[in-house]
Amino acid sequence: MRSDQVAPAPTAVQPLLALSCNQLRGALDGVEQQVEDLAFAVDAQRGNNFIALGLGVMAFWPALMVMRGNEQQAAELALLKGEHEALLQAMASKPCARDEAPDVPKLPDDGVHRGLPAAGDRYTYQDFEPISGQPAGRIEWRLRKVKPGRLEYVSGDETMRWTTDAAGNWRSGAVMGLRLLRFLRADAVPGQQLEGEVGTGDVQDGVGRIEGRVTALLTHELEGRRFEAARIELQGHVPSNVRDTQTPAAGSEGIEGWLVVERRTGQVLQAEVRSGNPAFAWRRRLVRFVRG
Repeated sequence: MRSDQVAPAPTAVQPLLALSCNQLRGALDGVEQQVEDLAFAVDAQRGNNFIALGLGVMAFWPALMVMRGNEQQAAELALLKGEHEALLQAMASKPCARDEAPDVPKLPDDGVHRGLPAAGDRYTYQDFEPISGQPAGRIEWRLRKVKPGRLEYVSGDETMRWTTDAAGNWRSGAVMGLRLLRFLRADAVPGQQLEGEVGTGDVQDGVGRIEGRVTALLTHELEGRRFEAARIELQGHVPSNVRDTQTPAAGSEGIEGWLVVERRTGQVLQAEVRSGNPAFAWRRRLVRFVRG
């Protein structure tokens, strides 16, 4: 069955009317991101990546191409279509503009508040043992370059380099922590649904799937400076630990926790992530920041 033959599943609009326009736009953005990811996965299965990438989300449902004959995938697509239509109906009834910028207060760059990212910005983090919570050493890195749609970082001793997109998703290089892939969204708003992948600094650990929800916007204060941030509750599944056996993992482990992420760069300011696979367990807190 082709994706355009899958009918939207009936979805109630009334509960969505209690959401603000900002929340509706955030939820709609999350749904469309899930569709984009599904399109990529389906096209990859069929060897048609170039079609999905060429059409993009603007084409939306036709870009999903052909399903793999899998009833579970078809049911998931039907739910996404239904949710998408219900969100559009709720936005039209309020009414809410699709392209209106989220009404979120912006902090000025006045030497106290956090401004736009700049080359030379330095971050110092305290890591903690995931289970005991005991301090486990500090790490430092700096923002090396700021380019359109891309941020380049280097570790304090300059032995590691990596890049992220403008929202904070990992693009390349060896990171000092977890790698978030196609998960974070720029200028997150409360109620926004997120979906993507997570990996560790070692590709041998594999990649897991995670879902998240932006639960609040908050001000993260540190040494007289304030950061615009979003708190994200997350959950999902990651590969089982296979380091001891060197054999393929059977099944997966759960992962859950929360992140506090700077909205302008996607930089993780705080993290508490738990998992049955210790490679994906993560506790970290920003303890020092120096403007470049």
